[in-house]
Amino acid sequence: MKTTKYWTAAKAYNNFVFEKNMMQLRTIDSEAADWLLSPRRLIEMWARHTIDSGCKSDHITNNVIESFNHWVGDDRKKPIMAMVESLTCTIMVRLQRRFEKGSIFQFVTTPRIRKIIDMTMQDVMLCKMIDAGDDEFQVRDGFTTFVVNLRTKSCSCNYWSLCGLSCTHACACMSYKRYNVERFCDHYYSNEMYCKTYQEMIHPMPELDERDRHGYPTVDPPELKRLLGRPRTARRRAANEGRAGQQDARRSCTVRCGICKEFGHNRKSCQRGKTAKEKKKEALAFAADQAQSGANTEGITQASIGTSTQSDGNVEREHLGDANANEISTQASNSTSRKGVVHMPTTTQPSQTPQREPHAKRKKI
Repeated sequence: MKTTKYWTAAKAYNNFVFEKNMMQLRTIDSEAADWLLSPRRLIEMWARHTIDSGCKSDHITNNVIESFNHWVGDDRKKPIMAMVESLTCTIMVRLQRRFEKGSIFQFVTTPRIRKIIDMTMQDVMLCKMIDAGDDEFQVRDGFTTFVVNLRTKSCSCNYWSLCGLSCTHACACMSYKRYNVERFCDHYYSNEMYCKTYQEMIHPMPELDERDRHGYPTVDPPELKRLLGRPRTARRRAANEGRAGQQDARRSCTVRCGICKEFGHNRKSCQRGKTAKEKKKEALAFAADQAQSGANTEGITQASIGTSTQSDGNVEREHLGDANANEISTQASNSTSRKGVVHMPTTTQPSQTPQREPHAKRKKI
């Protein structure tokens, strides 16, 4: 939780979101908040909203170095001269291909910028705007209201000013006015500037044996020191980059999580959501509860069956006792009638199990 609040504050595009997350961080760990806001540590060195708007870049991590290390992964294992020659050839080919690629672009901006704009336009329908006139708008995005000015190319979310690309709120206003979104992008993202970046070239170099000799001593490579652990071959990817092989376009800070209702991330990357370990633990607990409830139900059923069996046995014994009593009384009455005693008929309870009465022997005349 503490790390999440720090990164949310560091990646905030405006001071409001920064202060909000820093206050939440202070409630969690006041020492960490005081350490970050100490005068010895400049906020401009780690907070995104303090970056100079003239840079038109929102990078606050060193992932560019990670990409370079991965790019030169095979060359760095070679000797110094072989490594320099390999890097020279690689950069030579890269500059030429990029220049040829930019020469055939048919739009104002580069294809990557167009992809980012297309992804931003998908969230336009979530915004509700009010036209104030003179290219000024009031845009409602979720629970937050933003002010957009198309003339000054500014938005209160500050994404447009830092990155040079139109945010979701500005794109909604441009779509309402039927303006071309590419026309409002910074000129650094234009096809013209792309070609100027790669118009310079690296000239070919002759073979090492054909070069002029010099009297300087030979420089030996440093001693090889093997570090602990397995060498890394893949760079560390940022949290908003996605998986390898997927080119995810950057989105503005108006992305809102469906779990914690915070800006800057979505439901998939939320740190408050349940991890796979917690989900597995809950599934095992649920299965154990189901098994326990099933065992209890089976025990109750067996107990009820035993009780009913016992009650049936008692009823059967009662019926047998009544039948035996009736049989004894009948024998007693027959013996009394044979002695000449008047026997008054007695009413007996009918037995559920009929018994066969014994017949008296007839005398022969």
